[in-house]
Amino acid sequence: MLKTKKLNIKLNAKTIRWYWERGYKGTTNDIIRIKVADLKPTSHYKVECACDNCHKKRMLSYKAYVQFTLNDGLYYCHKCCLIKKEATCMLRYGV
Repeated sequence: MLKTKKLNIKLNAKTIRWYWERGYKGTTNDIIRIKVADLKPTSHYKVECACDNCHKKRMLSYKAYVQFTLNDGLYYCHKCCLIKKEATCMLRYGV
C-alpha cells in the first residue's frame, strides 16, 4: 500500500502534457504538487510503500510499485513474496 499521498515534481517538456490533461497548471521547470495516483506509470519518482502483509516500509520508484501491484493490487516485501507466489500457483495451477 502506498504511504506517500502527494509529491512535488518538476515539469519538463516530456511530462507537461500528461499533467495538463489531469488538470494541473504550470509551465516547463515549474514545481507542482500532485497526487501520487496522477503520476505516469513509468515514473521514476520515489514513493514510500508498505508491505500488505507485515507492514514493513520501503522506498521504491513508482514504476516498480506499479509492476509489483499489477496482478492483484497488493504489494509484498521480499520476505513475504512467497505468500504471493503460493497464492498465484494455487490460482493458476491448483498446486
